[in-house]
Amino acid sequence: MKRYSGAGLLVVLAVSVLWADDRTKLYSDPAPPPREVLDRLNLKQAWSTFVPMDGRKDGFISIQLTDGQMFVQSRSGMVAALNAETGRVLWHTTFGKGYQASFPLAINSFAVIAVNGGTIYGLDRATGAVRWKFRQPEGLSTAPVADEVQMYLSTGSGRMYSYFLPLPPSIQGATAAPPGGGAPAPKPDEKTDLTAGAPYAAPPADREAGGVRVSEPIYSWDVQTNVRLEFAPLVGYGSLLVASPTGTVVVLSKFPANNAVSQSALKLDGAIAVQPGHFEDVMKNGQVEETAYLGGQDASVYALSVADARQRWRFPVGTAVMYPPAATADDVFVTAERNGLYRLSRATGEPQWRIKRGNRTIEANPDADRFLAVNPKFVYAADKSGRLLVLDRVLGTEISSYDTRDFAFPIANDMSDRLYLAANNGLIVCLHDKEYTKAYYHQKQNASGLGRSPEDRIRLVKENLARKISHPGYPDPMPLREAVDKLRKTFGLQIFASDRAFTTANLPPINDKLVNVPKVENVVLGDYIKQILGPAGATFELTADVLQVIPLKAAPPADKVPADKVPPAVPGAGDKPGDVPPKP
Repeated sequence: MKRYSGAGLLVVLAVSVLWADDRTKLYSDPAPPPREVLDRLNLKQAWSTFVPMDGRKDGFISIQLTDGQMFVQSRSGMVAALNAETGRVLWHTTFGKGYQASFPLAINSFAVIAVNGGTIYGLDRATGAVRWKFRQPEGLSTAPVADEVQMYLSTGSGRMYSYFLPLPPSIQGATAAPPGGGAPAPKPDEKTDLTAGAPYAAPPADREAGGVRVSEPIYSWDVQTNVRLEFAPLVGYGSLLVASPTGTVVVLSKFPANNAVSQSALKLDGAIAVQPGHFEDVMKNGQVEETAYLGGQDASVYALSVADARQRWRFPVGTAVMYPPAATADDVFVTAERNGLYRLSRATGEPQWRIKRGNRTIEANPDADRFLAVNPKFVYAADKSGRLLVLDRVLGTEISSYDTRDFAFPIANDMSDRLYLAANNGLIVCLHDKEYTKAYYHQKQNASGLGRSPEDRIRLVKENLARKISHPGYPDPMPLREAVDKLRKTFGLQIFASDRAFTTANLPPINDKLVNVPKVENVVLGDYIKQILGPAGATFELTADVLQVIPLKAAPPADKVPADKVPPAVPGAGDKPGDVPPKP
């Protein structure tokens, strides 16, 4: 249960962007709420800070929250990282051309990815330094998203591209021999990767065949979705969920076999007008249940499985959904046009409020227009004029209010109980209920998609691989791609078999080879996977929290290189970084 922008982790996370609301572009110069007002609202100011702005013409594009940090992007091209608990500015930077940025950021545990004009920039998440830049393959239609291994780009033609991301030494390993043979990675030079706190080996300008160090993203796969890509895809455990404004929902595999990206699709009864919400539950057995929340023009909210678009529940809110649904561990908050703000059970979709209005009982607060934050006692919302409303979380009734309309840029925080107010002069204020001196977190997942911190995600995968399992097996041999898919679904693994790891090593493709999935009793899961892969001349390595199938002869000795430090197989031997195959 936790996100990164996202996201995935995910990508996925609490984000405030320009949802076609002209108020978000207004320039104002407010002051933080005075103490007597905060006392009346039972609030306390945690911090306030200014981020640098380029005068009155500037303003926020996005403010995103993930893993206790806040990432801010302005129209002038400034990107800043703040500690979301203290307001301390960790770094701020500018790059590219001013007033060329138009999309929110993609964030994982080690990178912040920003679009400026036709160029995509990869920033070091710890320092803000530009690590790479990359010319987009064609015009993007929405923000990029990323997990720990790949970056996903949606384009105006309906085609989606995936690229392997350059990994920092803290994840990739500094000097390990590359899979499939080839020269070892270059020795570290004087440059330092401040994320890892260890020497940073500068990558060569062009990757050699079999090399593992790349200076910019490397093509992985692309697919024509045949739908309009106007909303950023949701990054799931093994799949991407793509919602089209027409109401079509497409699920794409993140780990395609033979460059054939599997798809499944669902057609909703109405169009989709807002970015879907996303929530991931990390279950006790280590598996993940991921749910997307979509607001339709058919006056309904849908809860769909990210893995296969299967409908979990549907609730009619009466009118069109106005803003992206905000999901917490227990609730989904949805605003319906004219009807107001609903609090729905995340498990069932049932409305949780029964509000008396005259002789009527209604299920939404009609005065609340936009969800801002929630704690166990109160819901914080804004009305249509921008006034702050404090609602009783259980009853849905208004307790108090305050005029915050000069804080014109809304921040919807479904990650914690902190209430953030932002104005386009650069002022950001953090407030919280007096009883919650420590942040109350609703979720446990992070933006790259899974687990908690990157270290926790790797630990969870290792624990999963080390546990003993029993499996009935299958009587007949099957293609390795099918076996890998069954392993992924049965044991909750991110496992990826790419033929390119084998063709790079001058070996035949792997995915069509027949393998056996035998019956076993009380065996270690990692050993079981190796038993299945071994006869096909393959094994696996752990890159971040993803298992990549690689040639058996490329596996390093277990006592030499930790599993999570082995560099990933790099696809496309002989390609230059960023090369894109011709479109069909």
